[in-house]
Amino acid sequence: MDLSMEVFKNVKEAYKNLREVERRKIVDYLKLNGFKTQNGNELSYRGGSGRPAYTSGGEIVEYDLSNWKWVEASKENVTYFISLQAFDSDPKSGNHHVLMDRIGVCAFDENIKEEDKNYFQDMVRTTLDLPLDETKIEMFPEILEDARLDMLKKVKSEMQKN
Repeated sequence: MDLSMEVFKNVKEAYKNLREVERRKIVDYLKLNGFKTQNGNELSYRGGSGRPAYTSGGEIVEYDLSNWKWVEASKENVTYFISLQAFDSDPKSGNHHVLMDRIGVCAFDENIKEEDKNYFQDMVRTTLDLPLDETKIEMFPEILEDARLDMLKKVKSEMQKN
C-alpha cells in the first residue's frame, strides 16, 4: 500500500472517531436536560451511526456508513432527530445536499410512525458546525425549540387542510 493510501485511511478513521466524540457531546447535553429514548429509557451512547457494511438491500457493494451520525431523543411528547449532517434542498435547482458537519434537527410528535417521517422536508438546518464547543452547546435549547415550533406549525397547517 502506498503512503498516500495509508494516510488517507488513517485520516478517515480519525475523522469518524472525532465525529463520534461530537455525537457523544450531544448525548451528554440531552441526558443532563431530561431527554430520554422514545421508550422512556435513559439515553446511551449506543447506536446513532450507520452500518459499516451497508448494501442498500443488496443493491450495491458494501459501503461503510458508520460516519453517518445522529442522536434521537424524546421529551414532552416530542421526538427529536439531531443529525450531524444536515439535509438540504436547494430551492432554485431542487438539488439535494448533505451538509457534512452541520447540525440539523427534526422534531416529530412521539406518536408519528417512522414511515410518515420526512427527514429531508422536516429538517431544520442550524448554523452549528462541528466541532461543538460550550457556546454552541448552549444554543441547543433554542435550536430544539425552533424545531418543535416548526413541527407544530406543520401540524396546524395539515389540520387546516383537512
